[in-house]
Amino acid sequence: MMNETRRTTQSVLWTEPPIPEDLTQRHGLFCLYALQQWECLRQPREGPYKPGYFYHSLFGVLRGLQTPSRTTALRHQLTRTCIACQALVDLTRTRLDHIIPAAQDGPEHLGNAIVLCRRCNSSKGARDLLAWWHAKQYPATALPREVLCLYARIHWQHYAAAWLGQPIAAALREFLLARAAGLPSQDHRIALYGSAYAACALVRWLKEPARRA
Repeated sequence: MMNETRRTTQSVLWTEPPIPEDLTQRHGLFCLYALQQWECLRQPREGPYKPGYFYHSLFGVLRGLQTPSRTTALRHQLTRTCIACQALVDLTRTRLDHIIPAAQDGPEHLGNAIVLCRRCNSSKGARDLLAWWHAKQYPATALPREVLCLYARIHWQHYAAAWLGQPIAAALREFLLARAAGLPSQDHRIALYGSAYAACALVRWLKEPARRA
């Protein structure tokens, strides 16, 4: 009984390093989107926002995950720069790469496209973007924020509840660990994961009106 209570409390309120064991794909995508939002903030002069920021931004993150990515995708593509090697890419002669590969039923629209040069595109193949990034040993901090936004949104919007509820993939877990290391404190990381549990519980509750009645 004690272990069960401790595990539930850990999921929502605190976590021992490095990351909660029961994190799902849905939680991971929420954290990824919340992190890229944090990274674009202009922090106050007196110091970074306190950990409670993540709880206060919960609804904003959920809205962002459900927002179409057209503007973000166009801004990313206008860079015409490979996200991996920084080579200039002629988009009239090179196909954009899919975040969710076509072989895995990835949709054919702007929100599922990223800029890679031919060499990097060939290297990535049909692998998950974060799995490929990790295999190449590229720093997690080097992946552009706009790409994190696109990655989180397309997976959140494309996959059904059954996939989103699966245990977090190793690549996403390792990427989160590395990217969240840039937060100001362990309390911020605890709040990041805690807000993900709170948000995903809210999403499930809103989708079950019969149980609420």
